[in-house]
Amino acid sequence: MDLCERTSNPIRHPWETTRARMILRLLARELHNNTPLRILDVGCGDGYFLKLVKQEFPHASIEGVDVNLDTIVRDDLDQHGIKCVREIRSLKGPYDVILLLDVIEHLQEETPFLEQLVNDLAGKGCLFIITVPAHPALFSSQDHFLRHYRRYTRKPFLALISGAGLNIELDGSMFFSLLLPRMVNCLIEKVTRQQPRQHAGLGQWRHGTFLTDLVEALLDIDNIFLWNLRQISIILPGLSLWTCARKKE
Repeated sequence: MDLCERTSNPIRHPWETTRARMILRLLARELHNNTPLRILDVGCGDGYFLKLVKQEFPHASIEGVDVNLDTIVRDDLDQHGIKCVREIRSLKGPYDVILLLDVIEHLQEETPFLEQLVNDLAGKGCLFIITVPAHPALFSSQDHFLRHYRRYTRKPFLALISGAGLNIELDGSMFFSLLLPRMVNCLIEKVTRQQPRQHAGLGQWRHGTFLTDLVEALLDIDNIFLWNLRQISIILPGLSLWTCARKKE
């Protein structure tokens, strides 16, 4: 969760929890959980995903960086054995895994930032897992609220990753089922010309456990379906794009 979305609400948005499970599947595919690793989450937000990674890979050294990090989040993560800082220049590589989960769309110029990570912090064969919001036509008030500069299409996204010095091993999409609702929302915004909403985001999920679990299950089925299609080289569109890439030798 971006720190600008954080509220006192203890129930996580199903989008966030199902995305987390998808990324954990990708990590499990690429890594061995009994191998000592250094894992860095760039733009770690409130650290929710870092805690899941620590549970899944207890032998790994888990670190995070976020420019909006506050002492409450930092101290909480420190109690879980996770080190977090606010500035990238405070970090010292090499890292074995670098995560950029819905991060680069927040940057005016993402290429220099990616090149810095690859050249300064990534170790030999470092695994990068990167996710971004898809489809520029779906840019809406939600993106404005989250301070996004753009959404992506697949080919330019992969070209960006490759151009930063990474070899793409696998890529795909998530959340096919959310495309239609997002399209309808964008259409309503354009037709009514309504102003961007002032309060939106993952922290605004206010539904009970039953509905939360139901939506989580449906979104999980959605992502597993897309994953299985990807194994036979079929890529359906989704609300998000992801890629697994490694630093070029």
